[in-house]
Amino acid sequence: MKQALRPARRFRRLRDHAAIKLLPEAHPSVDAVGRPTARVNDAEIVQSDLDSAASEWGARLAGLSQENRGLVLLQFNIENQLMAEDAEKQNLAAGRSFEGWSTYQRRRALRDMYFDKNIRGSVSDQAIKDLYNEKIAKIERES
Repeated sequence: MKQALRPARRFRRLRDHAAIKLLPEAHPSVDAVGRPTARVNDAEIVQSDLDSAASEWGARLAGLSQENRGLVLLQFNIENQLMAEDAEKQNLAAGRSFEGWSTYQRRRALRDMYFDKNIRGSVSDQAIKDLYNEKIAKIERES
């Protein structure tokens, strides 16, 4: 079962060791385009990053309030940045050029490389089924 939980632990380790700072004067839903909304380690997340994520997520955000939508987009961008940083540390982008790409597109590409190498396929269907059955067994039944 430890094998099945490894990707989640790996991401928590990335998140826990990051220096994430939400800037109090910034609000994800109303901030100016170039003004930083958050800093992750030394990288800034700006409103245009949130806008790019919003266009990618589209209708999946429709049921959320404006405030919650902004927070979801901010969290998505923070996660992208953390995985992109780890992808760079693992040298996954060796030989690739991101010249002319926006910061968001670059982060997203690096995040996808990291995800494909470290997370996708690392949890088998059987491990998921075993974890599900383990959790279900712990639920108290009503009599």
